[in-house]
Amino acid sequence: MPPPSAQTLTERLEAIHGLLSDKLPRLARIAVALYDANTDMLHTLAHSSRGEDPLSHYGIALSEVPSLRELLRQGGPRIANDLEAAYFHGSEHSRRIIGQGYRSSYTAVLSHRDAVLGFVFFNSYEAGQFDERALPIVECAARLVALTIGEDLDATRILMGAIVALGKVARVRDPETGEHLERMARFSREIALRLAEPWGLTDEFVENVFLYAPLHDIGKLAMPDAILFKPEGLDPGEWEIMRQHPARGCEIVQIMLDNAAAPFPHIELLRHIIRHHHECFDGSGYPDGLTGCDIPVEARIVAVADSFDALTSLRPYKDRWDNARALAWMQAHAGSRFDPECIVALERSLPAIARIQDAIRDPDAVPPGPTADA
Repeated sequence: MPPPSAQTLTERLEAIHGLLSDKLPRLARIAVALYDANTDMLHTLAHSSRGEDPLSHYGIALSEVPSLRELLRQGGPRIANDLEAAYFHGSEHSRRIIGQGYRSSYTAVLSHRDAVLGFVFFNSYEAGQFDERALPIVECAARLVALTIGEDLDATRILMGAIVALGKVARVRDPETGEHLERMARFSREIALRLAEPWGLTDEFVENVFLYAPLHDIGKLAMPDAILFKPEGLDPGEWEIMRQHPARGCEIVQIMLDNAAAPFPHIELLRHIIRHHHECFDGSGYPDGLTGCDIPVEARIVAVADSFDALTSLRPYKDRWDNARALAWMQAHAGSRFDPECIVALERSLPAIARIQDAIRDPDAVPPGPTADA
């Protein structure tokens, strides 16, 4: 097993890679991509590569990678000991792998508790590396990778399930829909992907923002119904209570952590999202009045994603805005309410956001209208 000091998924993949070095000295890369069945998108998550990775910060529809789509249908694995011969005229995915110099590969479907998670890839710069001698070794490694990722996701799902149960026990219903949370989580991932290279964000960080973004408002579970569901505007005293929900959300998470049997991964990222998603770039937000880059990156990203989906969704107090109108309003508040670079990333994400909106709609919703670049 990987050593206890390997905390991130990337570190654990590197540890697994190291364990394989004696048996498979020419193994150059282990990489993981997660599959989102709701949008048919495949996203890179983490890798251990002895050299530059060809697919960092990468997402593609599974429908555009026929070989992986067929692998998912059959269950795999897929062994290609001569990549140039097998996939020279293949997808963009295959062209990148071959262009990086890899010449053989072993690919397996990642599953955990009967659920498909995505794919794990083993690559070598030399052809013919995944022969009968190597197969038992990489098959065992693939199962270890699946277990490693599955444990991380299980911890997140346990936390999210506990929060949902808490809401039911307290008979509290957040007025925002489940579809809103699904969309804004995916918007967060798209924005983070476009910031990943200039800001030095890892694919693992991007995926964790996606996983934890839906929990940003869990502090609303502690808000009185009379305030949470008030149809008209809140008075100053009620606003003061409502502004406590980020801090209350952190308290809820801490209570759960204090009673958890095992640690949850990346918990500081979750705390930052919950506590700081209402901070404003100019310092006028709450609860801590942070400014600019003092606001954690993950909170700045989630704030933009959450606001954009709120603007483009129907609410009891407002009509749905089309994407162009929502983007224009947010651009007007870049530098005051929002991080300007996050707004640029939002604009660059609009084609992907439109696809997410089309795939995940509120009940009885109509399409949200044209994007700004339509």
